[in-house]
Amino acid sequence: GHYVFPAMYCALKREGFLTYLPQELLNFMEHVADTNRDRNTQIISQAQELNTLLLSHNITPIFIKGTANLLAGLYSDITERMGGDIDFLFSSQDYPKAIRVLKENGYYKREEKNEFFSPWSKHYPRLIKKDHIAAVEVHNAILVEAYRDLFTYGFVKKNIQIVNGVSLLS
Repeated sequence: GHYVFPAMYCALKREGFLTYLPQELLNFMEHVADTNRDRNTQIISQAQELNTLLLSHNITPIFIKGTANLLAGLYSDITERMGGDIDFLFSSQDYPKAIRVLKENGYYKREEKNEFFSPWSKHYPRLIKKDHIAAVEVHNAILVEAYRDLFTYGFVKKNIQIVNGVSLLS
């Protein structure tokens, strides 16, 4: 439920404890780890594709959360992180442009029946693209409204790090 299973597997492997596990459990853990590694490889590729697309429209995404950590190379094995979407942050000026560019390039909301979107939300409703593994969350803020002024886009922008041409939360 907390998506820590792959991290637990990697920690046990790193410490040499996998030999103490029942074979059936070990087989299952290896299957989950292999599946997650493949998924994360695809997420990294999709994030790089998105970065190239948005930069070509003079929009700089700042990747945040799990995908940013994968792109930054924070894990000794990308299997450790289990994620499901790609989150990035935009300035208030680039936020609507980014949504437009993504939609023009095949991304769409999964459920069209809920057209209402609150401007106080942290991000636009999730966007997906056919034959792409991860949903995309276009953020205009990182924190909920009550705390939004504490950790603003301007604050984040001043401290970004750029790794392999990708802007990341520092």
